[in-house]
Amino acid sequence: MSYQQFFLGLAISTLLAVGGVFGLTTAFDVRYAMPVIIGMGILLASICVIMFWLGKRTASAENKHLFGNVFIGMTGFKMFLCAGVLIGYIFIAKPPDSMFIIPVFLVYLAYTVLEVISLIRLSGEAK
Repeated sequence: MSYQQFFLGLAISTLLAVGGVFGLTTAFDVRYAMPVIIGMGILLASICVIMFWLGKRTASAENKHLFGNVFIGMTGFKMFLCAGVLIGYIFIAKPPDSMFIIPVFLVYLAYTVLEVISLIRLSGEAK
């Protein structure tokens, strides 16, 4: 997978996430959580770019396990970081309800699908 294909996928994922969040904020009253939703989108997009870059570097490495280790390690790091941000938001902002989780999960899902697709394609480029 080339960088151009990845960034096209990133743009499509971002458009899907923004459209989904816009639809969900009109269906549910979660405008109070827009800072955490936007912040989570920026965080996940950044992690997605870093994961692709690391995957591109390790796909052709001599150590065959390095690619899998990077993928698993970054996925675990991403999950703990997202959970920490959400728990911190809940304790600090004390939102009135938990409906804000739905748009955050949609954003998480959009970028996770892109990561999985790009890393599967990168694994096919291995020696």
